Amino acid sequence: MVEGVYPSDTARAGLKECVADICALFFQEPSSAGRDEFLASFREAVGGRANSIQAEYVSTIQKLPAAVTAQGEAWLQGIVDDLCRRAAAFVPGMGLFEDEIHS
Repeated sequence: MVEGVYPSDTARAGLKECVADICALFFQEPSSAGRDEFLASFREAVGGRANSIQAEYVSTIQKLPAAVTAQGEAWLQGIVDDLCRRAAAFVPGMGLFEDEIHS
């Protein structure tokens, strides 16, 4: 798809030049901001069942307190927002993700 970019389209030409670097972002370790706090709250919420919840994953997640769910959502959204910010930084002229980044 990127191969069909016209050289006169400078923003998309910039994307074509950086596409490998942008793809490489998705193979890097994600940001851990909020991870440890969420996992501690999760373990506290599920108690001793933490090791046996694999079979009951969906029902366990549905039973989490709202505050723990919000922590998990914030952590995961932070990972997505970080990837979007970093990808957009390669091609600032395209205005990628300007309306989608939450933080």
